[in-house]
Amino acid sequence: MTTIQLSDDYRLHFSINEVSSPSGCLNLKIESQWLGAKDPDARQTRYQTTLTRADALKVAVAILKEAAR
Repeated sequence: MTTIQLSDDYRLHFSINEVSSPSGCLNLKIESQWLGAKDPDARQTRYQTTLTRADALKVAVAILKEAAR
């Protein structure tokens, strides 16, 4: 799990994990966490998908290209 956005009361996390099926795929999950909530440790799934490794690499390359602009 990696935190990609951090403020005094909000965090955004992402994780990438290998899945057993379909073979050779990865699960990408983005979660938010509001530290002012009743349960500040709770996370809400904002986006989740399963990608092939090739598609995950396409996403990574696209992010790198945009970040380098």
